[in-house]
Parts: sequence; structure tokens; C-alpha cells
Amino acid sequence: MHGSGVGAPPAAAQGGAGSPAMPASTNAGTTAGSVSAGSSGASVSRAQAGVTGGVRASAGAGTGGRGTNAGMGPISGAAAGGGTPSAGTGGAPAASKHTPVPSAGCGKSGRPSAGVVTVAGSHIYSFPASYDGKTPMPLIVAFHAAGNSNDQLRNITKGSALETHFVMAFPKSQGNGWVLSTDSSRIDMRYEELRQNYCIDESRVFATGHSSGAQLIVQLMCRNDPRFFAIAPVASSAYCQKWNKPIPALIIHGADDRERANTNQDADGTKDLAPYLASNMCSMNTAPHAQAHCSSGSTQVDPGCVDYQACAQPTTWCHHNDPQYSNTNHGWPCFANLAIDAFFTSFL
Repeated sequence: MHGSGVGAPPAAAQGGAGSPAMPASTNAGTTAGSVSAGSSGASVSRAQAGVTGGVRASAGAGTGGRGTNAGMGPISGAAAGGGTPSAGTGGAPAASKHTPVPSAGCGKSGRPSAGVVTVAGSHIYSFPASYDGKTPMPLIVAFHAAGNSNDQLRNITKGSALETHFVMAFPKSQGNGWVLSTDSSRIDMRYEELRQNYCIDESRVFATGHSSGAQLIVQLMCRNDPRFFAIAPVASSAYCQKWNKPIPALIIHGADDRERANTNQDADGTKDLAPYLASNMCSMNTAPHAQAHCSSGSTQVDPGCVDYQACAQPTTWCHHNDPQYSNTNHGWPCFANLAIDAFFTSFL
């Protein structure tokens, strides 16, 4: 997973300290983490969206889709394009409209005991009840926030539809937060282990992460890592102006993220959004994206989601008002699990 970078990234994709206590919220649980510095971008307006009720899959399973992503570990292949995704139905994944690419581990063994593999200080893998070790399943790699162990996102997503629809990998950074130069080899090892020992669909590998973990995803995209089919960063930053291939993206950012403002970034996240719009060649026109409202403590959360138009790949921006993370608007919002599941399953 080594390759050309984007100049020297910040010393760590982290910043601040520890994990303040968070209010309870529905649909997603609580979160923690920290942040670092970002980069430049263009300005956009927040569109109010979201409807109380079911979640619409943001893009749908399209005819053709992006094709397949090549391999794991250090990879030489790249994702192929083609087709325009159609609208999905939300909730459970639609019938598969692509041909899975089995990993080398298919057929080697069945579902691990209790569906979980844990190696302290290294990684957690979780496997749905439907995992049989022979049928390739989509994979989500979830990168934790700074100041957290790798069970942060495991605990947040546990019991959600994400855990039902995907094999999930929760790697641990070497230090407090993610540092591209020192953590690349750790990510490569985890990826190769999953590929060699478990049955995953190499054409449907997704990434999500919070704060430092989301920043890591952006840094990987900036150096044109080809492994991920689609991404869903939460509370990220910008590290380059664009990457070389469009990629389906669900970008979740607080409308007044004070942690980002405290690191001399724009609190409303427009700098974070700019590379996606450039990379996916979107127009500045948007359409409302129907996303269920939810409650976070006493706050009725508006996800604020819109779909950008005329993009080479689906691009959804959720500009929410969830006050999580000590009222800084920086946490994992209460609708995130549902939104990420709907977005990723729309490509299955």
C-alpha cells in the first residue's frame, strides 16, 4: 500500500486529546476521538434535507457500477468505471447486480467462533451470521479516532445493519492516532491477512472512519490508493485538491465542527468537501437526499444531506447538527450507521 504521497502530511492525523464524555443518542451510540489540520477547498451551501422515516439508499446498485478493485496488500491494479447507479430502496441490500471477486481465503474455513476475531493492540474482525467462508462478502475497513482503541467504531456499529451486511475490520493505529507514513504497513498487513485467510469480495471493499481515521482515508485517496470501492469519512479534513479517479463518497461533517475550527480549519467543513467535488467532477447543483432524522440527547438532529448532481460517481454530503463530542458537533452523528449502511449496500 505504499506509493506516491501528497507532500508531507501532518505529523499525525489526530491532534487534540483524549475522549470527552458524550450524550446518549439513538440509532448510533456514542463516540470519541480527536482531530488535526486540514487544507484548502471551495465553498458550498448547506441544503436542508432529511425526512422522518425510512432511509433511502443514496445511489443504488447501478448497471455496471465501478467495476472491480484490484487485490489487496500493495496493489498495482485500479478500479474500473462504467454505468450510472440507479436509486436504491434503502434498508436491506438489493439483489446483487455485480459479480463478486473472491479472495484467496474463500473456502479455507468457516465462520470464526462467535463471529469475531480479536488480536489485542492490532485488530478486530467481525463476521455476519450469514458468513460461511465460501461465499465472498463485502468488507468495511473502519478506522478509529485519535485517543481511542480500535473497539471505538466496533462498539458504535455493533448490532447495526452494518454488522449484518458486511465483514468488518477494525485495525489499530501504531500510536495515538493515524500517521500515514508509520501506519501504512500495518494497514497492508491487515488487508493481506483478510484477503488470504477469509472470504471477502475484493470488488466491494469500503472504508469509513472518524476524525483521525477519516483523515487517514483522505490521505490514502490523495495518494490514489486503489483498494476502496466507496468511502464514508466522518469529520475529516482535506489533504489535497483531488485524486486521480472518481469514487462513490458519502461525506459526513458537522455544520459547526468546533474541533475543526480549533485547528484553524473551517468549522462548516466546506474545505473537506472540495476534493470530492473536484475528483468526482460534480456540478454545484444539489438535490435533497432523504435521510431519517434522529435524536441526540435533547436535540432533534437534521442530517442535512444532499446529493450532488452530474457527478462521475455518487457524491452525498451530510451537513448535520448533532451536538455530540462535548457539544462541538464533531462526533459520530446518530444517523451515521443508517446512512453509511444505505450508501454502501446500494452498490451490492
